[in-house]
Formats: sequence, C-alpha cells, structure tokens
Amino acid sequence: MNVRSTRRAFVLGSLGGSLGSALRPGRPEVLVVSSASAEAYGEAIARFQSSAALRDAAVSVAQLAGKDLRAPLSVALAAPPRLVVTMGSNAFAAVLSFSCDTPVLASLVLRSDVSPAVCQDSGRSPVVATLSMEVQPAAFLPKLKRIFPGKDRLAIAWNSAAPAGERAEIAAEARRQGYRVDMLECASPKDLLGAPAALRRQADFLWCLPDRALHRPETVAPLILASIRNHVPIIGFSENFARAGALLAVYADYGEAGEQAAELAARYLEHARLPPSVPARGIRIAINERLLRVLGLEVDRRACAEFDVRMV
Repeated sequence: MNVRSTRRAFVLGSLGGSLGSALRPGRPEVLVVSSASAEAYGEAIARFQSSAALRDAAVSVAQLAGKDLRAPLSVALAAPPRLVVTMGSNAFAAVLSFSCDTPVLASLVLRSDVSPAVCQDSGRSPVVATLSMEVQPAAFLPKLKRIFPGKDRLAIAWNSAAPAGERAEIAAEARRQGYRVDMLECASPKDLLGAPAALRRQADFLWCLPDRALHRPETVAPLILASIRNHVPIIGFSENFARAGALLAVYADYGEAGEQAAELAARYLEHARLPPSVPARGIRIAINERLLRVLGLEVDRRACAEFDVRMV
C-alpha cells in the first residue's frame, strides 16, 4: 500500500524548541538537514522534495540556524526518521556530533569531510553513502576545451597531503583530454599564493580544486590579484569565486544534486545497497565576463550556450 507523500519544512535555531509539536504527529521516513544561511541548498532541497523517486515517502526538512545546534537537532530527531540526509558540510558536522543511531546520507560535502578519520573522531560512523560535490574532470575538461579552444596548458593546484591516487587520476584524465598538465603541489595557502608567479607564461589556467586546508576566506583576494597580475587565470569552485575575480568556476549543480540525493534516499528506503561515495553528476560553469575583457580572452559563444554557461 502506498503512503501518501508529506512535505514539511521548518527552520531550527537556538530557540527552536517550540517546533517539537510539529514533529510529534508522525515519524518522517526521511529528514533533510541543511544550513539555513546557504541559498544554494534551497535549490537542492526543492528538487529533493519534488522528486518522483520519493513520491511515496514522508519527508521533513530542517534548516539549521544559529550557533548552538544541539538543542534544535534534539527536537528534529525526537521522532527518529529512517534516514537523515544532510546537505552541506556544516549540516553533516552538526548531525555527526549528535548522539543518535540514525543512518546518514551525506550530500554536497567534500570527500575529506566524510573521511573515516572524521567519522571515527565522532565516536560513530552512521554514514551509509556520500554524495560529493567535487567535480569529475571527465565531466568538465571536454567542456573547457570547447569553451576555450587552443588553450591546453593546465596547471592544477593540489594539496600535497591529499591521496596520491586521486592526484594521479586527475592528471591522467586531463592528459586524455589533450591537456599539457602541471600538477602543482601546495603544502599551505602560502604555497598556493605563490603559484601564479611561478606559472607565469607557462599555464593557460590554474585549476584550484576545493580544499579547506588551502583555500581560506582571507587568501581569496590576494590569490586573485596574483593571478591577474601574472596572467594566469584561475578556475575556481563556486560561482562566488568567479564573481570575486576567478576567470571561471566549475561546481556541482545543486538542483541536480538534490534529485540525485532523493534517488539515493529512495534506494536506501527500499533496502538497496548504496555505493560508499557517489560524485555529483551535474555541473555548472560560470565565467567572469569582465575578466575575459581584461585578459583579452575569447570564448566560443556557441559552446557557452550549449553548456548553459553563466556569465557573471
């Protein structure tokens, strides 16, 4: 017998205790937890809630706000769901720090956010699967080649502490796509800031992969200034990065990730075995149009239209 799908959404903050009565009437099968401060998660949540994959599931949404999240989470988890779906690293960290045995699908996180060490430090490992926000080179590099024909010198900033296997895979894929690759190992943000000067006249792009150890809010502006000064355009990992002065950015399509998370959640509810880590299948590309003019670069406008590139 099909159970009619229900959709409930609420914001939980440090004063969220009054929401307990809203949760008590029924136990949700799926509870989605995200940060209330990130607009992009709203797009992912909307697609998750409207997905046909969960049309027969009871879904509740809790958007966390404020600093002290343990009390609000205790309200949200008062009637434990069959599955918690977290969206973003902050939501995942908050749920992981909360003592409960509910399985977790961690979505829109970096793989390093859900490493075995992170889960072990929490004293428990409830994660049933991870939907990572890292962009797959095979999904992006053919598009980059079409958008910027003739630009084939690609430098990739890489955390020297990251797994060597991942480094080799990215380099191999870039070479398969016809790029001359320079893997630039960086042990600290300071190393990254020196990369544009070291790459002057040697690289068409510097691809900065998302990495919390290398990229900090206070280093974004000096990195961008160095890239412009040395004519080494940056490929960033968020639309805000492009708006701040990176030539372009490639990042997960949050709406598509919401649909993908819903499909994974539905498979879990049907007792299917999930792969431990799944990459986001959709990507978006944003280009800083003003910087194109400053650097005197041209793009293939047909390719931009085909790939729905955002000019920011």
